[in-house]
Amino acid sequence: MIPAWQVPWLYNDLHVYSEVDFPNFDLKEHPLMQHVTPVEVTIKAGEALFIPIGWWHCVNGLEKSISISFTNFNAPNNYSASFMEAQG
Repeated sequence: MIPAWQVPWLYNDLHVYSEVDFPNFDLKEHPLMQHVTPVEVTIKAGEALFIPIGWWHCVNGLEKSISISFTNFNAPNNYSASFMEAQG
C-alpha cells in the first residue's frame, strides 16, 4: 500500500491508475518513485484489510484465493475532490 501523501510521486496521469509497474518499476524511467515508501502486508485466510481513503494498493495473490472489495461505507468521502483541487 502507498500512503495518500505519496500519491504525487506515483505518475497517476490516469486519475486512480499509475503507469508504474509496481513492484517492478525502473527508477531511471520513474525517478520520483525513489520517494515512495510502500507498506507491505500479507493477509492470511480469514483476515481482512482496511485501506484508508486515498491510499493506493497493488495486489499480488500468493496462492489461489478470492478477494472481495467493499467500498460502500456510510461516511463522508471527499478525498478525491480535495486531491483533484490540490492538483490544480
